[in-house]
Amino acid sequence: MGDLRISYLVFLVFLFLFGVSFFTVDFYMPHLLSWKADKMLAQSEIYLDEKIDHSSGLIQDGIIKAKIAYLLAPENEETFENYNLLL
Repeated sequence: MGDLRISYLVFLVFLFLFGVSFFTVDFYMPHLLSWKADKMLAQSEIYLDEKIDHSSGLIQDGIIKAKIAYLLAPENEETFENYNLLL
């Protein structure tokens, strides 16, 4: 009988945490999106180097990463400029 109560309480705690995280997504999601956009921007800026050959498929990887960074943070002008420079 004791295991049933503990598992029920654990379930209720997880349910409560899920509900709190679900309904507060507006508070923490912009921070996560900007963090991921910054990471993708840093990865795509490597492809701006002149040593990378434009005929290879490497530049396509940079364009894809820059596009994802721009879509994650469309208000950031640096991501848009980086995306345009790679095109």
